[in-house]
Amino acid sequence: MLGLARMNSLIALLFAFAPQAPSTDAGRFHAVDVVAAGGQFAASVRKAEGQEQVDDVLARWLLTVEMRQRDGTRTALWSNLVRHRPGERSHLVADDGFSFVEVDPSCETGRELVRIWRVDGEERALDASELALERCTGPWLANAAIEWVETPLGPAPQLLLALAAGGLRRVDLASDSVASTREWASEVTAGPLVDPQFVAAAQTSYVKTATAPERVHWGEPLELVVQGSHPTPNWQFAGFSVELGGTFADAGADERRTSVLVTPLSLPPPNDRPQAQVLTDYRQTVTIVGLAPGRYSVRVLGRDDKPIDPLAVEITHARPWVELGLRGGRTVRLHTTGVVVDETGQRGVAPRIRVLDGDERARLESAFRGLPKRSSGANASAEYRLSWTVDGKHLDARFDGGSLDAALLAFVQVLGGADPERR
Repeated sequence: MLGLARMNSLIALLFAFAPQAPSTDAGRFHAVDVVAAGGQFAASVRKAEGQEQVDDVLARWLLTVEMRQRDGTRTALWSNLVRHRPGERSHLVADDGFSFVEVDPSCETGRELVRIWRVDGEERALDASELALERCTGPWLANAAIEWVETPLGPAPQLLLALAAGGLRRVDLASDSVASTREWASEVTAGPLVDPQFVAAAQTSYVKTATAPERVHWGEPLELVVQGSHPTPNWQFAGFSVELGGTFADAGADERRTSVLVTPLSLPPPNDRPQAQVLTDYRQTVTIVGLAPGRYSVRVLGRDDKPIDPLAVEITHARPWVELGLRGGRTVRLHTTGVVVDETGQRGVAPRIRVLDGDERARLESAFRGLPKRSSGANASAEYRLSWTVDGKHLDARFDGGSLDAALLAFVQVLGGADPERR
């Protein structure tokens, strides 16, 4: 449930970790030692066993990625034979331990500039054209780093490449897709939309009411229910027009909202149909998917001279598997990938992101089986709030510290009482 299937498939090896002094000899093969920014995973590249006396050019080189345990020991998670090359390059290991990256700072047309190895054992390579580099001569890289970026599926490690000429390239380590923005941009889709061949004949419908949920998780559909009537008798509902407008300052608040414009449209009936002389009502739902986290003002535009009030909707982070809320505004969410996001609730303070270790995974998997099968009553003064998803059903429990049973206690201890040195 927490990505354990992937973890169980990892190769169980133990490997000595001996740091090497850097060298400036461009023709020399260098051993590699690198630690992830979060400090939980480390990677090394050394000659494979039995290759110690083989010439560097002919030798087989072994990449090993390790997890650093709390007691100081290290357990190899996976390894792979790699093509190793001489010269100085940047090497990074992802904060989830599933990717290892090599970046070449010297740019030449047709040359592999970024190489990525993942736990599945395959090597991916990106050249200048795939990185959308217009000029590929000499140094092209200002800095390379792997950071967590929020996506519709939860936080994911991304390779961020700051270009020497200015600009940025973000490489998704799971798919190798390349973007020029740090933030993850999801495609926004909506429906039902008016068929393009009928747009010219469609007219705006009357709108009486419109409702929408106050909050929706990123990656889940925003469903807006619109009720009204057609502009003339016997007309039929044709669909919606949906547009993203500009971003504006919210009156009376230190926030900005993005405008979403929704227009219901109607079509006249065919000439050979009976013409009823009465306005008919409609009740239709427009579904919008892909809106990035933020605050939105949804405006439904009808034929009325007095438009209905805009609807305030907040798109939050991707839905976690388990979320723990603590009194004081702190929230800790756990995604199915084993990634934990710890937010203090204080404005301007960045969340801390980490990956569960094996012991934590086992404890939470066991505790999850003991969670209540239904939501508990709301208690505004409760010390803890726990939300979780099972079989597509979203449940919620609120409780005080003195009423914790074994399952709830495990979640509080692992998620809420995590060692700050490991976050």
